[in-house]
Amino acid sequence: MEDLNIVNEEIARIDYLRNNRFVTDEDKVQLKLLKKNQSTLRGQLKRLKNAVINSRKYRKNKKRKIEELINKHPELAAELEATVIQRPGSGRPRLEESQPMLLKTIVDIVAPESCTDQRR
Repeated sequence: MEDLNIVNEEIARIDYLRNNRFVTDEDKVQLKLLKKNQSTLRGQLKRLKNAVINSRKYRKNKKRKIEELINKHPELAAELEATVIQRPGSGRPRLEESQPMLLKTIVDIVAPESCTDQRR
C-alpha cells in the first residue's frame, strides 16, 4: 500500500512538472515506468482484497454447512465439535489439547531406557 502511495505521489509530481512545461525526457521515461508500476501494484492490491473476501466467504459457508450437518444428524454433533468446529480464540492450539497422551507416551518411551547406558 505504501509503495502505491509513493508511486502515486511521484506520478503527481511529474504531472505537475508536465503541466508547467518543465518536464525532461528522463521524466517522461520515468512517468511511463511509474504508470506501469502503478497498474501492477493496483492489480496486486485488488487480488489481495479478493483473496480476503473469498476467504471470508469460504469460512462462512463452511460454518453454515457444519451447522446444517449438526442439525440433520445430532448424533454426530459431539464428534464434529471435537474435530471440525474451531476452538475459541486465535492462534495455534496447544499440543496438549490436540494430543493429550503425547507427553505421557514420550515419558513412557524414554524413562526405562534412560539409565541403560553404564556411563550415565
